[in-house]
Amino acid sequence: MNTTEIHEEMTNPMPQVTVQKANTHQVSIIVLDPTFRLMANNDGTSINIRDIKSGMLQTNIFPASGSVNDFTFTSDGNSLVLVSGSHVEFWD
Repeated sequence: MNTTEIHEEMTNPMPQVTVQKANTHQVSIIVLDPTFRLMANNDGTSINIRDIKSGMLQTNIFPASGSVNDFTFTSDGNSLVLVSGSHVEFWD
């Protein structure tokens, strides 16, 4: 998916929204991977990784310390770097 396709989907006047029960906590951070395939969001205690196109949950990440301070995808989009308490974690 390229930038033009992302723009067209984001500006679609009739967007489709998928709501799952996993979306029950307040979201404080949202990060897109560099390839625009995945979105990661933080609910305070875990990170949810979703497919951008379908909105479906791919996986949940629960950091070792139980809290999430910040996170981002690596430049190739293959890993997530997360700061949790005084730890830095890498997830593939």
